[in-house]
Amino acid sequence: MTNLQSIECGEVTSIQDEDSSELFEDESSRPTHTLKKALNLSELREDRGAEFEVEIEDEESSEENDYFDEEELKNNLNFECTDIASESEDEENYKSPFQRLSDKMTAVTNDKGVLKKEVKPGIGPVVSKGAFVTVHYNSYLEYSEEPFDSTRLRNLPFKFLLDRERVILGLDVGVGTMKKGEVAQFLIRPEYAFGQMGCPPRIPPNATVMYEVELISYIDGAAAEFDGLTPEEKKEASFERILAVCKSQHQAGNEFYKKQMYQKAITRYKKAVHLLETFSLANEEQEKQQQNLLMKLYLNLSLANLTIKEAGRCIFFARRSLEIQNNNVKALFRMGKGFMMKGDFEKSHSYFQRALKLSPNEQEIIEEIRKLDKQQADYEMMEKDFCKKMFSQHKKTPDQKADSDTNQNL
Repeated sequence: MTNLQSIECGEVTSIQDEDSSELFEDESSRPTHTLKKALNLSELREDRGAEFEVEIEDEESSEENDYFDEEELKNNLNFECTDIASESEDEENYKSPFQRLSDKMTAVTNDKGVLKKEVKPGIGPVVSKGAFVTVHYNSYLEYSEEPFDSTRLRNLPFKFLLDRERVILGLDVGVGTMKKGEVAQFLIRPEYAFGQMGCPPRIPPNATVMYEVELISYIDGAAAEFDGLTPEEKKEASFERILAVCKSQHQAGNEFYKKQMYQKAITRYKKAVHLLETFSLANEEQEKQQQNLLMKLYLNLSLANLTIKEAGRCIFFARRSLEIQNNNVKALFRMGKGFMMKGDFEKSHSYFQRALKLSPNEQEIIEEIRKLDKQQADYEMMEKDFCKKMFSQHKKTPDQKADSDTNQNL
């Protein structure tokens, strides 16, 4: 049975959710310091020079402040990173917390610099290379149950492009093995983490770290790369590259639609449509691939516009779908829904009947026809009542009308 309200998914994974500016450092994260006394602007203007001092926060005292909310911190403690589990072990058989963890893990890299343990399985294919990923993570040092960094405690997922050196190598490599929805632990040696120097004061030199990561979602990075090209480079792009970008935009639109972010979904779909419609095709095979993807995009645009009650646009894109495939049940059904929303009962009924003829057992079409018949009957009844009142008012004599007006005035 056809799901007439479903989006067209295709085979792709797709691009970044948001503007790629999220990948770079936030300007607000740059350190700022307070002047001990105000600058004398007149001294500066007169070239007399000026001296000023800044107050720099004491690093040790700032480290003593609570970095995360205390209650939230309790929910993100990980005692696997401490010696609690080994209290009953004798010294001869003693293993450090990370040694015990490593026994339960499998190697991601040949040199065992990155080890992995799946905590919760994911769904679908493994994340694609160069994808734009959204993750939550907690990161721990050995012998410390508190995370030294945590997106969960900040309540803000982290987004980055794989294979672009945006994060430590071990995290990049580890996330590249995951599936959507998966939760995994990664034990990462110093050469794949923060190196011999570490990152004082939080991360000591030569430290092995453990990351617990949830891959929330991912989309292909093709569109992000394409957006960074110059207009000339975009014109010279191959059909294969254009197709990959459009599939990425398509999948990104689907992700937005699932999150009920309909306008963003529509924007993604329309970007892909524009690229496909304006590209100069070289052969029939390219045209076939173009038409196949355009069909999915038009159907999704008709559904998204129907969802936000844009009947005219729903009809427009459903009609574009029918230009490619004139017997597509979803397109016919959405044409019927669009005209029903506009109050054009005759056209709505016609498209519903065409869809029902192609899919006679589709309950969704049968139910919409029932709704249409009731809506039309209610409208005709209302119209008859209105005409009846108008006709009865017209048949009144002048004296009756005067009496009626007098009664109304009273």
